[in-house]
Amino acid sequence: MIEVKNKGGRPRTELTDEQVEQVERLAALLNQEQLCDFLGIPSRTFREICKRDERVSAAYKKGAAQAIGTVAQSLIRRATEGNVTAQISCLKTRAGWG
Repeated sequence: MIEVKNKGGRPRTELTDEQVEQVERLAALLNQEQLCDFLGIPSRTFREICKRDERVSAAYKKGAAQAIGTVAQSLIRRATEGNVTAQISCLKTRAGWG
């Protein structure tokens, strides 16, 4: 964590390149609150960092999307192999079945 001086108030918290990489890896495994606990920063601070630092925002979104993609691939594979529960889930989420 890097603290950057600003005009008055607390120093602004910035994430190092290594921490940005951790954000991407861990976003696939942890929810945002758990990720913030790991980084040792409040959720509000993390949201503010994401707003002003596109690297962090992109890393978080990419890590979360990778996890969703992995789970979706597994679900579709199971559905095509005949798992009825997986088939119903796919039809509800992907085909709009109620």
